[in-house]
Amino acid sequence: MRFHIRALSAGQLITLELDALHVDDAARQARSRGYEIVSAQPHKQKTRLGGEKRFPLMLFSQELLALLKAGLGLIEALEGITEKEQRPEVRATLQQVLDALYRGQPFSAALEMSPQAFPALYVAMIRASEKTGDLPEALLRYVGYEQQVEVLKKKLISASIYPVLLMSVGGLVVLFLLGYVVPRFSVIYDDLGSNQSWMLKAVLSWANLINNHGGLILMLATALVAVAAYAFSQPKVRGRIVSELWKLPMIGAQMRVFQLARFYRTLSMLLIGGIPVLQALDMA
Repeated sequence: MRFHIRALSAGQLITLELDALHVDDAARQARSRGYEIVSAQPHKQKTRLGGEKRFPLMLFSQELLALLKAGLGLIEALEGITEKEQRPEVRATLQQVLDALYRGQPFSAALEMSPQAFPALYVAMIRASEKTGDLPEALLRYVGYEQQVEVLKKKLISASIYPVLLMSVGGLVVLFLLGYVVPRFSVIYDDLGSNQSWMLKAVLSWANLINNHGGLILMLATALVAVAAYAFSQPKVRGRIVSELWKLPMIGAQMRVFQLARFYRTLSMLLIGGIPVLQALDMA
């Protein structure tokens, strides 16, 4: 696996790409060459769909925190991150932040000019740290918060893979049996006449329907899947589905605990950062 390494060498921020078994192995290889690791991330290939790429806020915070702890000033650290950034859209955002700092604006105001990259929660945390002068500590709290959320997301995804795979494969097998196998074997039972169970009659009726209108049923099924996929892509539909999940006894209870945990964690991070309680509650 290929890893994207940001490191310090003689006070300069450099970028490395190393082949390693895992992230710890990549960091070990970089340290063996005399580099001080800033961040190590798996190399992500560009999407072929041409979708909008999100700003790597977590990676940016980790790199900025490492450079500030290494003794660099804020502008110097941002210049180093911007200089080594290879993605044009991310580089443009960082350059916009730098230009605002050159004009004498506070760091929080510079971040606020790019709301698509820096959410209001992040900007408020930086603004609070400007009053207390503990920017590295604020970044450390945010990184810890995001890492906890990311670990929980990975656990949920890992726990969901097996049941989703099982249901998908089982559904495909059932569709294959009903759409291909059953219609071709239904002729075997035609000679039974009226001496048939109700389940067998239902299966034979389905087989006759497939034989007579298979093409139309396939078109309707394809259209139904397309409509369902489009509907699921709409935020209002997803919100409605989530609201219905909240009503389920077991799933709703787990979702409530998860949301409360995120709420408490977010609120504590804001309060520790010095944000007033009413403003912190509103953001959380």
